Amino acid sequence: LCGSVGASTRREYSVTGDVVNTAARLMAHVVKGRTAGTPEFANNHILCDESTKNEVVRQQAAQAVAQLPSFVELPSIMLKGKADPQRVFQPAHESGHASLFKKLCAVP
Repeated sequence: LCGSVGASTRREYSVTGDVVNTAARLMAHVVKGRTAGTPEFANNHILCDESTKNEVVRQQAAQAVAQLPSFVELPSIMLKGKADPQRVFQPAHESGHASLFKKLCAVP
């Protein structure tokens, strides 16, 4: 769900839903990994769920991009609001595709 919410005197644009909550939980793991020193997450700046990884690969195939980014699967994690552990991925930084991943995931 996205749109303007609030009263006639004060409105703001907001986005809510499962996808937004999942992204927020993954973002929290990036911060938590840096502060808690969790080895699997400590050096990651970008984490994504399986559907996001699949969408990036699908978009690149549709755009006939020659070099597909490789993704590294990290240990599955429990996220608040999810019954099962969630698969977590990061784009392989050493391949130089992190900036391409950011570009593909940017809001137009």
